[in-house]
This record gives sequence, C-alpha cells and structure tokens, in this order.
Amino acid sequence: MNTLRNNVIAGTLAGMLISAGGIGYHLAQQDEVLAYVIDGDSLALKSGEIVRLWGIDAPEIDQKCARTAGELTAATAAIGWHCGRSAKRYLESFFKPQVRFKCERRGKDIYERTIAQCFAINLKGERHDIGKSLVAAGYAVDYERYSKGHYVADQKYASEHKLGLWGGGFINPEAWRAGHK
Repeated sequence: MNTLRNNVIAGTLAGMLISAGGIGYHLAQQDEVLAYVIDGDSLALKSGEIVRLWGIDAPEIDQKCARTAGELTAATAAIGWHCGRSAKRYLESFFKPQVRFKCERRGKDIYERTIAQCFAINLKGERHDIGKSLVAAGYAVDYERYSKGHYVADQKYASEHKLGLWGGGFINPEAWRAGHK
C-alpha cells in the first residue's frame, strides 16, 4: 500500500481547492450544512437528509483490504488495512473550513437516501467532482451499473498506479456487502 501517494493526491486536491479561493461546509442549492461523513460514499446533512454519492461505491466502514496484491482471504484481510475507514477519512478531507459544496440530486435509492453527484466549488466557480476524486485516488470504484462507466477512466488510473484499493487485494464493495448481511 503506498500511503504516501494517496496522501499526496488527497493533499493536492484539498490544497488546490483551498488555494483556489476558499470554499465552506455547504451542500446543495439551499446552503445545507454537512453534519458528518457517514462512510466513503455517504454524507449526513444538518437538515437530516442522507446523501449517497452518485456513480461510485466505496468500501464499507468495517471492510478491510489486503496490503499486497493477490487473492483476498480471511487471513490476508485480518492483517490488512481498514480500507473502509480510510475511504471515509479521504471523503472527510474535502470538508475543510472555507470549502463550499454543492450536490446535484438525481433521485432516491431503495433506502430513501438522496442520490447526488457532489462537487467542491472554489471562488472562481470551478467545480471539482468529489466522486471522481475518490475513484481516481483508489478509495472507491466506478459503480458502472449506475454510472454507465462515468468514472471508468479514473478507476483505470488508480488501478494502473496501484492507488488505494488497487495497491493490494480487495473485495468489490457490493460483493463484500452481499457476504456480510
């Protein structure tokens, strides 16, 4: 696992957003405020709304991944890293003082969570897709069934550079959930 590369990507993106002109804890058109990050692809707003990031799937909070490439087994997962917690921390890194966020709502899922594509927006009006950043840094995968391949190039980048999940072995988050009901 190359933590240094992942930290460089996270720091670069966060620094780019802040240096481009400070942004706040806001989400959506009505300046809703973030209450907390639930996991690597879900947010809770102060309004009570739960937002699931569109088009990506991050490891579950209790999910572990192997540090080396190869098949993930119970033994390798036991000595692996907490990829679900790391994905959550990476998402939390976007919520810095002076960083503003907006989400484009796309509907509801079967759990009544709002599905939205969310962006960090700097004072110049430049939008930075948070889901794209999560996938490109290897903390989430393209959820092709819903994204129709929107983040496949970002996933390929993370895979080729062995970033995040791609630095070792992991079970796709959807498959992991199916085995841990």
